[in-house]
Amino acid sequence: MVAIGPAYAQEPSVPTPVPIAVADSSDNLAPTASVPWNPPRAVHTHEPWEQAINAPLTLVSLPIKALGALSEAGLLRVQEEHQIPRLQYSLAVTARSGIIVGVGGIEDGSGLGGAVRFTPPRTHGWVRGSLAGTLRHYHRGIAEVGPRWLVASYVHDWRPEESFYGIGPDAAESDASDFALQAERIGLRLALSRGKRWPRELEAWVGERRSVLRPGKASDRPSVEDVFPSTSATLDVPQIYRMAGVRVALDTRTGRPHWSRGWRLEAQAEDFGTVNGDGLVFDGENDSPGFRRYSLAGQVGWSFMRDPRTLRLIARVVDIQPRDASRPPLLNDLSRLGGGAGLGAFEPGRFHDLDLLLVKFAYIFPLVEYGELEISTDIGAVSGDVWNTTRIDQLERTYSVILRPRSHRAPLGSIGVSWGREGARVRMSLGGVE
Repeated sequence: MVAIGPAYAQEPSVPTPVPIAVADSSDNLAPTASVPWNPPRAVHTHEPWEQAINAPLTLVSLPIKALGALSEAGLLRVQEEHQIPRLQYSLAVTARSGIIVGVGGIEDGSGLGGAVRFTPPRTHGWVRGSLAGTLRHYHRGIAEVGPRWLVASYVHDWRPEESFYGIGPDAAESDASDFALQAERIGLRLALSRGKRWPRELEAWVGERRSVLRPGKASDRPSVEDVFPSTSATLDVPQIYRMAGVRVALDTRTGRPHWSRGWRLEAQAEDFGTVNGDGLVFDGENDSPGFRRYSLAGQVGWSFMRDPRTLRLIARVVDIQPRDASRPPLLNDLSRLGGGAGLGAFEPGRFHDLDLLLVKFAYIFPLVEYGELEISTDIGAVSGDVWNTTRIDQLERTYSVILRPRSHRAPLGSIGVSWGREGARVRMSLGGVE
C-alpha cells in the first residue's frame, strides 16, 4: 500500500548574517554603536599646579561663595513657592484703593522705616500725599497737586542725626559728630519726556526753601558744635533760599530685570539765591550764603547671555560755586560721599566738601530666577575744586558684594557688604535699587 499524505516543500536555508563594520563617527559625526570612551579614573576639576596658582584668588572669593550659597537656598524657596508674584498681586490690589503702605521712603542713612502714600481715586492722580518715618526719628511729609508733568509741591523734612567729620578728603574718623536739619520747601516743577528710541527728559523748577541747622540728636557721638566750634554760629538760624534749576537727560537704557544695555547722560544746574531775611513764603532771620551747583553724570552698560550678565561704568561730578568765596554753603548743602551716595564702605556723610568725583564699576549676574548678585568697586573723593585740586592719591576705594532679590521686571531690594580702609559695613535697602 502506498501511503498518501501532504507534501512539504523543502525551505531554503537562511544564511547567517555577517556583521557589518560600523563607521567611526569621529570624522563625520554620524550615529555610532562603538563602545564609548571613558577615562581610566576620575578627572579632577583642577590639576595640582592650577590649584596652587589659583589659591590667592580662591581665598579672596570665599566670602562671595559663602554669600552665594546662603542666598541661593533662600531664593530657591521664594522661587518654588511663587512668593514674588503673590506680593506683586497684593500691591496691585492695595494700589486700587489709593493707599499704599511700604517700607523706606527716606534717603540712605535714615534707618529702617516705612511710608504711607495716598492718591484719592476721584482726583485722577492730580492730588498726592505721603508720610514717611524711621526708627531713628527721621520724618518726611510731601503734598503734591497737579498732573505729573506740572506739579506744585510742599515738602517738610526732619533729619536729626546727620553725620559730619569735617571738611575735605582728610577728615579724621575720630572727629565724628552730628547735626540735625529741619527743612521745608515749596515749589513748582515742570517735567517733560519725549521719544521712545532715544528718550529725552527736561525738568525745570522754581521755589523757595527754609532750612535750619540744629544741634545733633545722636546718643553715640557729640553734636557738631562741640567738635567744630566754628559751626555754632550757623545753628538755630533760619536760612531762606530762592531756588531755580534745570535738568536735561538723554537715556537709551533698556532691559529687564535690570537695565542691561545702553547709556544715559544727565546734566543739571541749580541756583540758590541769597535772601535777606524773610522770603516770599517763609520767614528767615539772616542773610543766606548763596551758591550755584552743577552736576554731570553718565552711565553705560554692556551685557551678554539671555539672562543678562551686565558690566556697568558709572561716573558723577558735582561742582559747587559760592557766590561769595568767604561764605561757603552750610553743612547740609555741601557735596558728600559715603553710604548710598558713593563709597559704600564708609558711613553716610563721611566726607564733605564743595565738589566731588565718583567712578563706579560693577558686574551683575543672576543666581536663581528671583535673585542676582552685584560685585562692584567705587573710586572717588571730595575736594574744594574738582577740576584743579582733585588728586589721584587721595581717591578712596571701596568694594561691595550685593545680593539683589528681583521679580521678572525689576530688582526689589538689596542686601550685602562693602569694605574699605576703615572696615566693612552691611548695606540693605528695599526698593529704589536701579
